[in-house]
Amino acid sequence: MNQATNAAGTPRCPQCGSTLENNAIGGLCPRCLLFQASRETNDGEAATSRPSPPDIETVQAAFPQLEVIELIGQGGMGTVYKARQKSLDRFVAIKLLTPKSVGQLAFETRFSREAKALAELNHPNIVTVHDFGQAAGFYFLLMEYVDGVNLRQAMDAGRMSPAQALSIVPSICEALTFAHSRGIVHRDIKPENVLLGKDGQIKIADFGIARIVRLPADPVASDEEKTTSRTNDQPQLTGNVVLGTPNYMAPEQFEHPEAVDQRADVYSLGVVLYEMLTGDLPKGNFAMPSRKVQIDVRVDEIVLKALDRNPELRWPTTAAFKAQLDNVSTTTTNQPSFANASTESSSSASASNRRLALIGLGMLMLAICLPILGFFLHDTQETRQIAAQSRALTTLGARLGTEKSLEAKLKEKPNDETKDELKDVQARIEALNNEMNIERSKPTFGSLQTAAWFSLAGIFFGIFGTVFLICGLVKSTVWRVILAILASLGLLVMAIAVIAVFYWQLSVVTVEPNFNAVNDEPVVEKP
Repeated sequence: MNQATNAAGTPRCPQCGSTLENNAIGGLCPRCLLFQASRETNDGEAATSRPSPPDIETVQAAFPQLEVIELIGQGGMGTVYKARQKSLDRFVAIKLLTPKSVGQLAFETRFSREAKALAELNHPNIVTVHDFGQAAGFYFLLMEYVDGVNLRQAMDAGRMSPAQALSIVPSICEALTFAHSRGIVHRDIKPENVLLGKDGQIKIADFGIARIVRLPADPVASDEEKTTSRTNDQPQLTGNVVLGTPNYMAPEQFEHPEAVDQRADVYSLGVVLYEMLTGDLPKGNFAMPSRKVQIDVRVDEIVLKALDRNPELRWPTTAAFKAQLDNVSTTTTNQPSFANASTESSSSASASNRRLALIGLGMLMLAICLPILGFFLHDTQETRQIAAQSRALTTLGARLGTEKSLEAKLKEKPNDETKDELKDVQARIEALNNEMNIERSKPTFGSLQTAAWFSLAGIFFGIFGTVFLICGLVKSTVWRVILAILASLGLLVMAIAVIAVFYWQLSVVTVEPNFNAVNDEPVVEKP
């Protein structure tokens, strides 16, 4: 951990800002070093080994009215199970507390008083407490089950856009403002305690749980608590113990935990916002968000004020914090918010798949139409060739008939004068016979080459169309690849077959014998 320095170059603790001695171990002041060594891990839970959670059978026996399904979380504060409440047929989360102060004086009374206060936090952005109590030795909270992930998991899945980050914080501010109005300070705002439902709902969890499980071994209402409690009897869940996760705790939570108020939650929320925007924690001389991501520079001032080490210089309330963010958010309304980011992503993916499927269908239609068009052109050209050949043969036949009639007349009266004329007629007859033989030998294969090219084009359109259709209809990537390969191979075999038939047809036409010119001499009618 790097030491932070002030403008004068004096090294300071990055956690609490106090002046450090030279060569401070771990770059922390002694207080923060001892606190972190005894408590902090990656998720802020106790570094000491956690007890094994009760197995599902034990929990089921303790809560017969529930159908305990699975263990969904464990931390230093308790163990959470997913269950189904049989009477109402709904899913709930049951949290079994592992209080360090169980067995201490008046824990049960304190737990009951504070759980009632939490149950009164009825807000759409706060996880609802349905019930609490003790069963089979377990202190439990029966809470609303949020089907989704926590903010930490969402952040680990990929960096959020600035618009998504700015859309999450206002909901948290509203929940905290509601709690603060009832005298409850969360003091442990961190990504793990922000739940993101699949329906886009944002909820805060673990209100006051840290206070419940880390009570001092004092009577129900110690003298200090009496002097710090509110005169209007609103629940006061904060006390004089150090609570929270070090990376997200306000400096006063280390230095004066008895004086912590709602501004500590403003600080913690500022840390969460900074981390969502940049992916880093604001430690030491941290860079402004606009230096790391493309965002309105006004956000820098808002975040910087929320992270001020002096509570008097921070935003006084989470409502004021939210108002400033709302002013910035109005300029980024065209960007996707988290509440609809997953829905828009899913809709975009579905629309993309539909487009792929439609493109594939269009290509398959072309794959069917192109060969049909090619063979239609071939058939039309072949018909024209046969008609032209027939007309040529008819003309040659008429001329041949005329010459043969003249030859017959000359042969009836042979003399010296007609001898030369007869030779000329016979020469013309021979030439006409040759012309007719040549005409008959001409191939009439139409536009076979055109048909072949159209067929090949249709096959390749079929390959791409099939691939696009598979990608649009099949969700599994593995099956997409397998089916696309198989379809492509099948259509390529068809293409090879078409090419082979085309060349075979050309070779047949080329070597086809002239069956009308079998004799070396033209057919001449004898007298």
